[in-house]
Amino acid sequence: MIKLALRVDYLAILKQKRSFSFPTWPEVSHCVAKGGGHALAANLSGKDNLLSEADLLELKRQAKLPLHLVAPLNTAVLASVARIAPQTVWLVAQASGNGSLPQGLKLDKVQAQATRALETLKRKRIRPFLVVEPDAGAIRLAKRIGAQGVALNGWPLIQAKSRGQRERIFEDLNVAGRLVRELELELHIGGEVDYQTVEELTEIPDVSFVHAGLAVTARGLTAGLQAAVEELMEEVCPAASESPLTLEA
Repeated sequence: MIKLALRVDYLAILKQKRSFSFPTWPEVSHCVAKGGGHALAANLSGKDNLLSEADLLELKRQAKLPLHLVAPLNTAVLASVARIAPQTVWLVAQASGNGSLPQGLKLDKVQAQATRALETLKRKRIRPFLVVEPDAGAIRLAKRIGAQGVALNGWPLIQAKSRGQRERIFEDLNVAGRLVRELELELHIGGEVDYQTVEELTEIPDVSFVHAGLAVTARGLTAGLQAAVEELMEEVCPAASESPLTLEA
């Protein structure tokens, strides 16, 4: 069964708006868990972060769910990641800043840097994943340099406009997913899923984790956060699953 991590960056935007009553991290964790989610996630880009290192340390301390971070291969950012010590980190390409879709790491160009990052994170008992394109060479290289698993770049599928385009991208992800399984790596889908794409992504064999953010946060403004998570998890598994935590009502 696919597990869900809720990206809390969008909740942080609401927190900055004084007119909104922002829930505490224990309340967020409670709602996500009761809705069937399994983790909280956040971006740590090293600049213009919605959540500071101190915020993320507080989140980790207060929340009852595991923490995932999404971070670039940047020495300063990775030092911050090591101090926060989340359960899992997705290592991504440095943002280009030109508004283009996020891309997977070009591992052949950053192999040495990625290898050092993987070694450092594993010494801290942090589970490192490399966000890569659905390319056999990149996946095999990720295995060779010691990644815990890979997060296949799912942004192109999420943003695809035509049915034909979606089918081509999905087939690439499906083929890549089979290779990941053959190499005995854990498989995540990189990017943020929404209510339309998550069911499709469940058809890729052995996907263990996806992240959702804006879609769930927006839905939560009217339906409530727990209900918004429940709706997404219903797309993943029509038979409602048990919450990963037993929390008091």
